[in-house]
Amino acid sequence: MSETQNIEPEAPGSEPRPAIRRVDLTQGGLRRGIFMLAWPIVLSSALQWVMGVADVKMVGYLGPEAIAAVGMAGNAFFTFMVIMLAVSTGTQVLVAQYTGQRDHAKVSAVARQSIIMTVAATLLLMTPLGLIFSRAILRLMGADDAVIADALPYMQLMFAGTIFMNLNFILGAILQGAGDTITPLLILVGINVTHIFCNWLFIFGIGPFPRLGVAGAAWGVIISRALGVAVATWALTSGRFAVHVAWRESWALHLPTWGKTLYIGLPNALQGLARNLSFTVMYKVLTLAAAGGAAGTAAVAAFTIAGQIRGVSIMAGLAMMGAAMTVVGQNCGAQQLDRAERGGWWTTRISMGFSLVAVAIYVAFARVLVRAFTDDAMTLAVGIPALRILAIGEPALVGGMALAGALRGAGDTWAPLWASLLSTTILSPVIAYILALNLSMGPTGVWLGYVIGMTLGLVILGLMFRSGRWKRLRIAT
Repeated sequence: MSETQNIEPEAPGSEPRPAIRRVDLTQGGLRRGIFMLAWPIVLSSALQWVMGVADVKMVGYLGPEAIAAVGMAGNAFFTFMVIMLAVSTGTQVLVAQYTGQRDHAKVSAVARQSIIMTVAATLLLMTPLGLIFSRAILRLMGADDAVIADALPYMQLMFAGTIFMNLNFILGAILQGAGDTITPLLILVGINVTHIFCNWLFIFGIGPFPRLGVAGAAWGVIISRALGVAVATWALTSGRFAVHVAWRESWALHLPTWGKTLYIGLPNALQGLARNLSFTVMYKVLTLAAAGGAAGTAAVAAFTIAGQIRGVSIMAGLAMMGAAMTVVGQNCGAQQLDRAERGGWWTTRISMGFSLVAVAIYVAFARVLVRAFTDDAMTLAVGIPALRILAIGEPALVGGMALAGALRGAGDTWAPLWASLLSTTILSPVIAYILALNLSMGPTGVWLGYVIGMTLGLVILGLMFRSGRWKRLRIAT
């Protein structure tokens, strides 16, 4: 990428603060550095998974319709969240590369502009669109009236409070790009505890609190994330951590920085949108394959439960994707391209190795794990084989995430987009439809279509990273 834009000038006299908790991946042992960077991200991802499990587990006491409501509404909500992937990806890559260059002034400037972009995108785009189209999206996904009754208030509350989720997202990306993954972890611990406690209060109506059912889970998210924003804002403005964003510095819009951030991050947002739309299609195919009604609700609930269980390894894959972005980004910024390449392959190997352990657990304990979420016989009958089949695709899924992160860290965010469009958006749903409906395999065909698509995605991304085209890009100038 040829880049002539300048980053917003830093305030005169600005000095870099001591960087505590920051991992410098441009020197020292590479594998050790990746481990030191990655373990807090993996643990943070596990905590994110716990929050998702808590939502599904708690609403599971309300019945399979409640589980299906959380699954469908959550997928629809995160379809809108991909808008933030553009900002967060561009931010993390630029922060990582400027950190590798030791240019603290530009790191701070990128952070300020990213915060402004996040607030603008949320309040002007995501929240109003989500509130307006929630019901139509649920109908499009095939939700029946019983599911919509629970899903609609949950989804609308999530959109109303999305500013807190988005700011948590971007503030964490800023710190991770600079190599500080421990501070976001500690903040997430507090979010987790608050989330689960608020779920308990509002879902079941404990003490003076109203019994809100599925909507109570949304209130748990909103309150806990608001707390997280307060703490993360203090961390960034205190001058005690890897990035210092002083209030007295200029907060004027700097459109060249916006352009550079979005140029890097937009393909990732489009990829996320395509991926979530493909899951929307998967939900539709499921309801068709199960002939709708109670069977269709059970199939959607089973897919939701299997997704929550597998979430621990998927979140670890997302964590390693973030680690790959940082390790490749810092070393590209420092012009250490061979080291950047080694870092990309190592994060991929670590991701896939971890996933093999998860696969063994999912397959061996599928019945126990699914039963932990529901006692509904129809959902159990579909959910247990779903978990075992979907588990087979875990190594390909998380390995592909790591390779995509490595490419993004170098600034090549278009290659993962093309790979995802081909494997996830086109091939997975088409194969699932053919297997489930044309070959009469039912929900099993949907699970197999997903696995085949993920495997093809890994192969495509591996070839793209090995080609080395990303080494010729120059973005942090």
